[in-house]
Amino acid sequence: MAVETLFKSDSCAIGLSNGVFLCVWVGEATVEAADQIEQSITKRSGEFPKGIGLVTIVPEHAPPPKGPARNRIAELLGRAQNVKGSAVCFEGSGLRATLVRSIVTGITLIGRMNFPHKVFAGLEAGTAFVHACMVQGGTPVPEKRVLIDEIAAWRQSLTAQPGAAPRAS
Repeated sequence: MAVETLFKSDSCAIGLSNGVFLCVWVGEATVEAADQIEQSITKRSGEFPKGIGLVTIVPEHAPPPKGPARNRIAELLGRAQNVKGSAVCFEGSGLRATLVRSIVTGITLIGRMNFPHKVFAGLEAGTAFVHACMVQGGTPVPEKRVLIDEIAAWRQSLTAQPGAAPRAS
């Protein structure tokens, strides 16, 4: 099963694969994009009664979220229901990566999440973490490698074909 694109804008792309909700921040994080993430999860999470996973991908050059967007993201994560695990995958290194990781840590503290949440340096490790959380929680998911490959292919398609993904209404 391929990743289904639920929404795409200049700010983010949201996808869904086997109960794993994906968000790629392709531009500046906005309150409106965070609202769209929450709406997508609320609308579709009922399809996965045994739980969902969250994988957030932050490209190396994506700007860090500003205060209002950061607060809104923390709010939606704090209210998220039936989440088995969440990962933020930052595709960068060096001082900038340290800054982004500290912002993500702040969002985690503000959001007071009631599920496992970690920051990773890459997509594969973050997806493997969410996969393990879902399996441990009894949520049916495909083999880890299949899920990683599906997400990586979707992520690459977003870059390869800008604007090609449909917008959800």
